[in-house]
Amino acid sequence: PHMLFLVDFVARGLGLGLRTGAAYWVVFGIGASVGPIAAGHVADRIGFGRTLRLAFILQAAGVVLPALATTTAALVASSLIVGAFVTGTVPLVLGRLHELLPGQPQRQGQAWRTATAAFAVCQALAAWGFSFLVGRNGGDYGPLFLIGTGAIGLSLAIDVMSIRKRGQ
Repeated sequence: PHMLFLVDFVARGLGLGLRTGAAYWVVFGIGASVGPIAAGHVADRIGFGRTLRLAFILQAAGVVLPALATTTAALVASSLIVGAFVTGTVPLVLGRLHELLPGQPQRQGQAWRTATAAFAVCQALAAWGFSFLVGRNGGDYGPLFLIGTGAIGLSLAIDVMSIRKRGQ
């Protein structure tokens, strides 16, 4: 929801105006700039799987935050955290696929192509669905943040199931 509606949520949904909405988008961009570097440093220390699971938890907290609190501190934290993981999750997923398929470059490539295609399709469907929902529910952004949090929770559950299945 942040990638599509953060500025609109702040500007129109909270009535704070476009300038304030744009300021939060800058914070989101700062997070996006440091996300992959920070994620890589953590993954080097504790592994891609653990880092990805931690990222899902932090990102879910960042996504749900605007549904719970709209203070400046909450919106800054949410913008920064979600921005970081929008870009930081990509190298984590790639590294995680390498952990799950060690020494199998062909299968790693296939998995990466599948993950990339699934991400693109789901992103397009979510954009349409979120836009449809906001248009139909009177501009209530809360459900978007809750649905986004649920999607991240599902991602975490899928990775946890892969641990149990593979014993990793």
